Amino acid sequence: SQLARSEMQNGNANNAILLADEMAKSAQLQGDKIWEANSYVVMADAYIAQGLYESAEPRLQKALAIFQEEQSYSSLAHMQYSYASLAFAKHDYLLFKQSMVAAMQFAQRAYDHLFEVQSSIYLAVTANKFGEKLDRQTYLDRAEAILDQTHQSKEHYGSIYFYAGMFAETPALEEKNYRKVLAVLPADQEWWQYERAQAHLAELLIKQA
Repeated sequence: SQLARSEMQNGNANNAILLADEMAKSAQLQGDKIWEANSYVVMADAYIAQGLYESAEPRLQKALAIFQEEQSYSSLAHMQYSYASLAFAKHDYLLFKQSMVAAMQFAQRAYDHLFEVQSSIYLAVTANKFGEKLDRQTYLDRAEAILDQTHQSKEHYGSIYFYAGMFAETPALEEKNYRKVLAVLPADQEWWQYERAQAHLAELLIKQA
């Protein structure tokens, strides 16, 4: 699976498909339904990378049926990202949103609250790219609410505050959110959100003299 993903990242989608096919056959021989379904997801992602959407969809449907039969909510949550990739490639925001909402629902059933938060933030960021300002704020707020309700450590708020700074429509709100990022993330550890918030804040202060 990792080798197939690596091949995809290197632009060798055909090799990824061959490896995923081998994985499916091996999983079938061992009677491992979850890994059989995972192999279909890998195949689908490789087809999406090639722009072969009609080949990707049947693989995703096969994976979806197996994961539902096995009641693997974590797998169902993760595979929604493949549906989301397909929707994004087609520039279909409503389908993208539907996929990410499903990812959040499955993650909730799997008690994977951080994946639920990650999916909500991803939806907010993509909503911003599509100019959907209401969804942008709604799902950023939802991510923060999940962290509050599940009593997660403060570091997990860093991404939310960073994107709130990016989405802010006034310099005052920008500054407020970037300072919140710096307040919740330890300065002695490497966090991309800390570094970028620090850089954006510096630019903002220089711009305002």
